[in-house]
Amino acid sequence: MKAPYRMLCQQMKEHGVKPRRIPKKQLVAFTCQRENGAYSVIAYVEDSLVVAAVRSPFRGQPGCFPSLAEAICRINRDLKFGRFDIDFDDGTIGCKATSFFSRSLSDEVIEAVVASTIDLMDKFLPSFLSIQYANDHPESAVKRAWANLRTE
Repeated sequence: MKAPYRMLCQQMKEHGVKPRRIPKKQLVAFTCQRENGAYSVIAYVEDSLVVAAVRSPFRGQPGCFPSLAEAICRINRDLKFGRFDIDFDDGTIGCKATSFFSRSLSDEVIEAVVASTIDLMDKFLPSFLSIQYANDHPESAVKRAWANLRTE
């Protein structure tokens, strides 16, 4: 087991997370409950990168895909870290972030990448829900989410 992967597993353990470990792929997978939902999380190390990918429980309906894609473009345009995406086959929305580490992976980098990616998904999920279920316009839904983020 490589040292960065061991650190990733140790960091999960220290935070009380009991992930499924997949050593062959150097990844951990777990579910995380936050204010707006329970998210599927995969974190892994690859070369000199630590990556966190989060999937929401929300499934967009095909008729809403154009509006959801617009919202994702509006969010991604202003994100300084990470990105959102939509799987047009099943409607799931995800958020992924990556960070480079040079010689050794630190607990701070792992925590920043994993926690902030989960937080991003949790903060923007209400925007996607309001677009699909309340017929909200993508621009206003995203502006509201950004305004809420800035006041925290």
